[in-house]
Amino acid sequence: MNSKGQYAIEFLITYGWALVAIVILISILFAFGILNPERYQANHCLGFSKMAYADHSAEDDGDFFITLRNGSGANIPSGSATLAVDCDLDGGFDASASTASIWGASDEYSFTVSSACSDEFAEGTSYLIKARLVFTPSGQFKKTERAVCNGIPNEA
Repeated sequence: MNSKGQYAIEFLITYGWALVAIVILISILFAFGILNPERYQANHCLGFSKMAYADHSAEDDGDFFITLRNGSGANIPSGSATLAVDCDLDGGFDASASTASIWGASDEYSFTVSSACSDEFAEGTSYLIKARLVFTPSGQFKKTERAVCNGIPNEA
């Protein structure tokens, strides 16, 4: 009589551990961003860490705009931050833009990279570009951050 209860408990414990393992695996996939739905949405950049991504846009004439928030903890002097974009994903950066004023700690700054990607930004088609930000905060060493941005360009 007790053997039926024992079999039921062994069954539940065995499959319970399997369910726990599945939940842990799914949690790990979410933690690493593999199952993050934002990764697959249009008009988003992934990769920046200290410089928080705020927004970006592209136009079919090749202009690329991106707004980042300074998270370095220090001001960045004028000309000490340069954003470069690789539109054709060949490993070489096609165009760049530098800061024209002091970028305050925790302030947002908008970069405009003009006519960088005119061949890749066709209206109505999606794009994928690499961005690299090289910056030197006041009193600190030079730092580099990279991101991948995707979206659909607007009409200029």
